[in-house]
Amino acid sequence: MDTKNVTGAVLPHRPVFDKIAALAIVVAEKFGNITKQIIKEFPLEFREDQHPSNATWQRWEREGKLVIDVGHQKYQLLEKGSASTVMVSTLDISSPVLLRLAEIADKNNRTGYLKESSHSVVWILREMYKLGYQKLDVVRGVLDVISMWLLTEECLADESKQTRSGSSFFEEPALTDFIKALTKNKPREEAYYADFTIGQYAINLWLVTDDTPEKIIEKCNFFLEAESRARAEEANLDKIFDATPKVKFADGRGVLLHTCNEMLGRWCLKHKNYSIVAVRTRPNEGNVVILTRGSQNQINLRWLAGVLVLLEHHAQRDQRRGRWFYDERINALLNGTVGHHVPATKIGDDNLVGLISLLVFGEVNALLADMLCQQLDAIFGGLGKVDLDLLKAIMRRELSEDVIAAVIDGTKK
Repeated sequence: MDTKNVTGAVLPHRPVFDKIAALAIVVAEKFGNITKQIIKEFPLEFREDQHPSNATWQRWEREGKLVIDVGHQKYQLLEKGSASTVMVSTLDISSPVLLRLAEIADKNNRTGYLKESSHSVVWILREMYKLGYQKLDVVRGVLDVISMWLLTEECLADESKQTRSGSSFFEEPALTDFIKALTKNKPREEAYYADFTIGQYAINLWLVTDDTPEKIIEKCNFFLEAESRARAEEANLDKIFDATPKVKFADGRGVLLHTCNEMLGRWCLKHKNYSIVAVRTRPNEGNVVILTRGSQNQINLRWLAGVLVLLEHHAQRDQRRGRWFYDERINALLNGTVGHHVPATKIGDDNLVGLISLLVFGEVNALLADMLCQQLDAIFGGLGKVDLDLLKAIMRRELSEDVIAAVIDGTKK
């Protein structure tokens, strides 16, 4: 696909790193680089509804909008590792630097490793959405981080393109306090050379722009201030947890929280002694995320995933009806995500807790399984014999691994 007719892009409503990297690939391929002016003027449309109508798709095509990870363009449906890889394939990218960016996005989608670095922009951008930052400001800020990374990668092959040397960055008096605050006894390699961190962004700005030290600090502070706010919010989560309505189950191994705080679930896994944390915005209503402490081998969600997908469909593969996505990388069940809105599950708190207790923590119990099947059959208005028999087989854990995998994938009904 030629980018000459591309006039803008469509993104999920809160695009995370991979989607912004995909956008950077589009912009870099079209314009040759990513300048501040291009970032400001390139039209972006943020899509909250993940199920565009045919008329919407036709409008985007007429307008020359390139769709990134929305609807049937989601990378999982296209069997790629990231939205960035989809763009590399769609645009037939040959640039080694852009290919490297897509590889990094792929690896991060598999492992989440970029979020583990000190002052990680990849971690901070997610927190910025939760803190109420304007998404256009966030996307443009991260695009600039990626742009500086791209330019620096190119400079590695030709140092004559550098505006200043790397060593002079650490010798600049106007940056002394900034460098000291950012490093805080960390090795220089960790603070300044880990990909897509604030430290790397600072040194990249020094290497490939003529920004003054004051301007570099100002750009970095956009992310540092957000990180500081996020850490402060995190420090207050103990009190928020105590005040949050909750339902404990499975002898205290699991808890269901009723909260709109997007940070609380992960904090709870880290700081409290639960194996599973389910988070829901309101009692018996609203979307749910089910998070675990441990891998699939430690906490097996596959039977639970089979039930939820059978009842409410795979959120990626069934774009119209799907409500659940089983993210095996983080061993979680997601009824919607930061960037992917889906309808809330119909399953109430009691049945959700019952399903988790039976299928994750409990022994096989045919009597309890059949009782839950009857309740779920009534909730969904009669499942029909085929689906009801399949539901009973899952609840009793009578299926082979291949069959349950097909149910989870949304390919067996």
